[in-house]
Amino acid sequence: MSPDPSDAPVDMAPRAAHMADTADPPSTPKNTRAVAARRKPLAHDPTAPGTTADSGFDPHVPDIDYGVLDSLVGYAIRRAQIRIYEDFVASLAQWQITPPRFSALVIVSRNPQLKLTDLARILGIARSGAVLLVDALEEMNLVARRPAPGDRRAYSLVLTPTGKRTLAAAKQAVIAHDAHVASALTAPEQATLKALLGRLAPPRAQ
Repeated sequence: MSPDPSDAPVDMAPRAAHMADTADPPSTPKNTRAVAARRKPLAHDPTAPGTTADSGFDPHVPDIDYGVLDSLVGYAIRRAQIRIYEDFVASLAQWQITPPRFSALVIVSRNPQLKLTDLARILGIARSGAVLLVDALEEMNLVARRPAPGDRRAYSLVLTPTGKRTLAAAKQAVIAHDAHVASALTAPEQATLKALLGRLAPPRAQ
């Protein structure tokens, strides 16, 4: 099943093209306090803690006829994904790290001189969505843009010292979260599931 654009986390929402990674960085104002007061707050994330119903997502609401949905592999995966997403967000609530933000932090940390356009391609999102994602991480003081070596018009993404510390702690929380959600399966079942999902999403031919 193709994902519905309305299901995408707010991190993936479009942003104006002038915010692309090749744009000039904003100048540093003298009165940073005044600028901070004018700065718009981070985009609201509907998956953030406290925004879901208290009961959470129910994959099988009583007395509801799901019709063909119950027979679809894609919908079964979607149901599991929502439950896993909920647990992820709850596990990383103290850092306000959503799955897209965590993925971006990991990719940036492991790939020096990564450009914003590269990040968009790796995460499979629009460039405008990657801009909004990086903007959010910048406002959280987790990621910074730096001039790219050999290209005066482009900027590389790097983790800030705060970003490195936050990612180190978040990794441990994610590992614990993953072990929790996978605990319903035996180790062989987990290996089989990952292998089967890999067959549904194989690497693209070069």
